[in-house]
Amino acid sequence: HAFGDQYRCQDNVIDTPGKVELVFTPDNGSAPTVQEIHHFKAKGTYLGMFNTEASIETFARSCMQYALGRGYPLKLSTKNTILKKYDGLFKDIFQDIYAKEFQDKFKQAGIDYEHRLIDDMVAQVIKGEGGLVWACKNYDGDVQSDIVAQGFGSLGLMTSVLVNPDGALESEAAHGTVTRHYRQ
Repeated sequence: HAFGDQYRCQDNVIDTPGKVELVFTPDNGSAPTVQEIHHFKAKGTYLGMFNTEASIETFARSCMQYALGRGYPLKLSTKNTILKKYDGLFKDIFQDIYAKEFQDKFKQAGIDYEHRLIDDMVAQVIKGEGGLVWACKNYDGDVQSDIVAQGFGSLGLMTSVLVNPDGALESEAAHGTVTRHYRQ
């Protein structure tokens, strides 16, 4: 998922004690929501991430269309046990779109969709033989795709593919040359 999360976050290093707050100010003029993130007693660091429902919906539909086109089951992995609201939104949107738009199509194709915790999914992928579409948030996909590629050959053989729900896609080598990752 190539939007938001760590790649569009705001982060900072602080060198003095103080409070970090997350403030949401509604455009409709209603009262802001303020959440204290942490009260630092010494130096530290923090970050703030975001995503949008529209982006997650597009991601879900792209993954589901791609899985149907390839005839592979779709697995979404998140850490919704820790990030209950953030990752929970990914899980809920995927499930809703699947149930309303894709469940019958998946059944007809003989494939399924499920959500799994990323810890469990990593173990399943490492011991498995492929044959699935793995939907990950951007950073998770960056890290886990490297592990899978190396486990099954080389980072140099891996591609990076961005897919739109309409089927348009962009593909490129993910990590430079085969020479760098395979021969050396």
